[in-house]
Amino acid sequence: MKTSEKVVCAVVVFVCGGVLLPIAQEWLWTMKRNQVRSQIKASYAVCASRGEVAAPATNSDALRCSAPCFWSLPQSVRVKAASGHIFVYMAQSTTNATNPYTFRFISESDAQGNRITNAPSL
Repeated sequence: MKTSEKVVCAVVVFVCGGVLLPIAQEWLWTMKRNQVRSQIKASYAVCASRGEVAAPATNSDALRCSAPCFWSLPQSVRVKAASGHIFVYMAQSTTNATNPYTFRFISESDAQGNRITNAPSL
């Protein structure tokens, strides 16, 4: 193999790696976000079963995790209760193996969208 062919092969490998590396990185980061989102939802379900936080409604979109931006891991939980009230909690990581997240109340709004600033009514 000539030197020029080796250089061309090295450039092709380098360019392909440069194209595929960001795609692989995004794929891995998406998996990490989904894992954290699942852990937060599972921890929330445990806390809701204990009565520590508002119980979500039974529909599939009643419990949503969100992040401040696309590149961040999920940090907050938006809960729609059966009454129509929407609660927002901040998820805080703990070292507890059975319940890795605790939740701090942030805000509540009623079914009409009016914001309620007092303590949540479960």
